[in-house]
Amino acid sequence: MTPVKISWEKEHSAKIDGGLLETDQHTSSELIEKVKGSSSRCFQFAAGILAEIPPPAWKHGEVLIYMVEEGWLVRRNYADYWYVDMGVVRPVGPDLYIWTDLWLDVTMPESADRYRLHDADEFAEAIESASVSRKLAARSLRSLHSLVELIRAGDFPTQDIRDAVDRAYSLRES
Repeated sequence: MTPVKISWEKEHSAKIDGGLLETDQHTSSELIEKVKGSSSRCFQFAAGILAEIPPPAWKHGEVLIYMVEEGWLVRRNYADYWYVDMGVVRPVGPDLYIWTDLWLDVTMPESADRYRLHDADEFAEAIESASVSRKLAARSLRSLHSLVELIRAGDFPTQDIRDAVDRAYSLRES
């Protein structure tokens, strides 16, 4: 387990598309400083699995698990038992990461036997106004598709997600 820093971009951003999947050389120094100043406790549990333990007063999830390859931010106990945002995590420095939300969100009860899609209207507007590149729109749809397939098969949350959630809750308690 390695301590890291994670921060969110304030707005959806297509302007960073060129370096999105690698270290982004276009990231502003202001954004990098914001990441360094993050107050949440964050860790890398394994390759491609990051966890964030926000302050108790934060009301948008008790623990957050970033599944980098899948393009998911899995939140527990926010708006439903499971809340999954589609997006991209990218490194911007040693042990520094930025989360970029790609609009589409899914909520589920604890059993994850059904789901509800959110913000598809905002996603459509972003596509129409060219606020999101085709590459990022396709990535968001692929992430959504793989999540829905897991839910339909009864395989969500995966064991990696369960393990990461358990570890994050144990750290949250300490």
